[in-house]
Amino acid sequence: MLNNKLRSGIVVSLSLLLACICQLQGQVAFEYIGTPDSTADRSINCFSDNGAWFAYSMPDSAAFYNGFSGPFIMTQENGKWISPALSRFDMLDEEGDPIFDWAHSKRKAFSRLSYLRQTFQDKDMLITMGLSFLDEHSACIRVSVQNNGDEYLKFRPHWSGSLDLPGTRFSINAAGLEIHSSKSNAAGLISLPDKGNFQIRAQTRSYEIDYGYSIIQPKQSIDFFICHSFSFELPANELLNKNRTIVSQGFNHFLAEREKEKMIAHNVLWNEMPEEWKTANNKHLLMRSLATLQNNWRVAAGELKHEGLFPSYHRIWFNGFWAWDTWKHAAMMAPSHQDLAKNHIRAMFDYQSANGFVADCVFRDTLDEKHNWRNTKPPLAAWAVWKCFEADGDIAFLKELYPKLKAYHEWWYKERDVDKDGLCEYGSTDGTLLAARWESGMDNAVRFDKANMVQSGPNAWSMDQESVDLNAFLFAEKQFLIKICKELGHEFDRLELIVQSEELGKRIRKQFWDPQTSWFYDTDLEGNLIRDAQGSEAWISLWAGLATMSQASQMLSTLTNPRKFYTRMPFPTLSADHEKFDPTEGYWRGPVWIDQAYFAVAGLRSYGFNKEADQATEKILQCLSETKKGTSLHENYHPKTGKGLNAEHFSWTAAHVLGLLTRRLDCQVLEAQ
Repeated sequence: MLNNKLRSGIVVSLSLLLACICQLQGQVAFEYIGTPDSTADRSINCFSDNGAWFAYSMPDSAAFYNGFSGPFIMTQENGKWISPALSRFDMLDEEGDPIFDWAHSKRKAFSRLSYLRQTFQDKDMLITMGLSFLDEHSACIRVSVQNNGDEYLKFRPHWSGSLDLPGTRFSINAAGLEIHSSKSNAAGLISLPDKGNFQIRAQTRSYEIDYGYSIIQPKQSIDFFICHSFSFELPANELLNKNRTIVSQGFNHFLAEREKEKMIAHNVLWNEMPEEWKTANNKHLLMRSLATLQNNWRVAAGELKHEGLFPSYHRIWFNGFWAWDTWKHAAMMAPSHQDLAKNHIRAMFDYQSANGFVADCVFRDTLDEKHNWRNTKPPLAAWAVWKCFEADGDIAFLKELYPKLKAYHEWWYKERDVDKDGLCEYGSTDGTLLAARWESGMDNAVRFDKANMVQSGPNAWSMDQESVDLNAFLFAEKQFLIKICKELGHEFDRLELIVQSEELGKRIRKQFWDPQTSWFYDTDLEGNLIRDAQGSEAWISLWAGLATMSQASQMLSTLTNPRKFYTRMPFPTLSADHEKFDPTEGYWRGPVWIDQAYFAVAGLRSYGFNKEADQATEKILQCLSETKKGTSLHENYHPKTGKGLNAEHFSWTAAHVLGLLTRRLDCQVLEAQ
């Protein structure tokens, strides 16, 4: 329990907090409701903040109403619930019996981007229970007990909880209650801003915290706090002191400042949206996207040297950073989250080899899954870096990243151009076709069904086909590198890249274009078209700005054909009239991936087809908005029904929704030179 002086400081900024909160009222991003039925339960939306490696929800079981579900910790086994409710609050009488009936009180639960909150009310008491993250290591639960009766209220505050996750145990030290795990080197800590009497029971698997008696006069209230911390490197006493400092210096003021930070990021994006798109549905979609990115945010830990975003905390094997996910996240988040976007890029370049190669995916540790050095991902890094520079003009960031970008760009031509004709192929470092498919990012696309592998070096193999999207991405990368060189004064590199891009653009327009079907396709190494499928790889040439106006105009009829790509949710990855079109099970054989839909819309806008781009965007946003309020943004979607498919809480879906909502789409490579 806090003393009166501390409580007074906490109340000072209440009006400021309420002023900030009212701007976000009604904009609940997710329904964070659910009690885990096992340590492996992945059916519950989880709330996290500040890049913490743990998350919470709010219980739907009356037995746990007096706490918050979790935490769900992502420092062990790709995410496990450590407890259904690690800290539960009660008010006990002299006999040790609860004086408040949580299950039969009037309960409300709601959330914002910065907190979870429950309120409970009976005839004489109003109890408000809130959870907020103090920083990347700690979350704080505050319980405010208000006496609405006419007589004083006397009770003994009491916290309790238990560990359900095998291999975990408690121990007591001077800072509080430490949590240890046999399967992770991350240590947990339960601590109090004030002193309390900690007791461990049941073979170190449960605990209780008792205080002396509290008395609340009529129409008065008292706050009680408890903090949860999880860290790899900070000692327990340092965590305790940090938490105490934040609480003691004014908790309401802290919450108000956190809410203001969220509002600033929200307003940057909201203000960029066209006026006609500023609807209630789109506002909710914006909030849902921001929440998805927030909940997938992780600070540097273990072998991840910089902060970044998981593709999805919800999918068991997606608890790491992937290369082209990173480039896309960063490009879309740059205007509103500059530091996170730049650090996310750095996190992948921490895994760049001496020859320029960048790993496909990396993880905090390699106990559950190894870093993947078998392949990289499509080259979009220069795009991401340039978008960061556009957002804040950080020339030092360009200087830092340019040598890495140059090495990565040149690597493609050294290791993925098996016939040395200036056109690259997807490939792998281990010679497997599976890894080469992964390198494309479109793992099981129909266009690769007949591909074989060809070795070009000791650790370099390529598919025996040259892909239009890969070379279009490389064309776009050259344009962004030209822009970067201009800013840095690298005139020789800039002029060389101009010559290269002019030649590459001509090659792509000629070799990959089919005048009979008005579409771009992959080719074999001899330059013969592979017309096995019309897919999303074709419109990367529009996004990159390399197609002629005539080619773009001819593609328009196919892109807007309901039997092909203009489905209920537009732009599936495979033409809807193809015999192998399979949205439900096909993965890259028919579902709509929002990143690919983004490239299509951006490509239309690049060639002045703004009406068509807006109409397609509105169809996409409408499908996303029609899903149940509070549901996840999925990995991909059924093009004919709009139903979400595969992984939930998917970061690049959320990131590209930001791009679609704000029309921040134009690749701007046409005028790069």
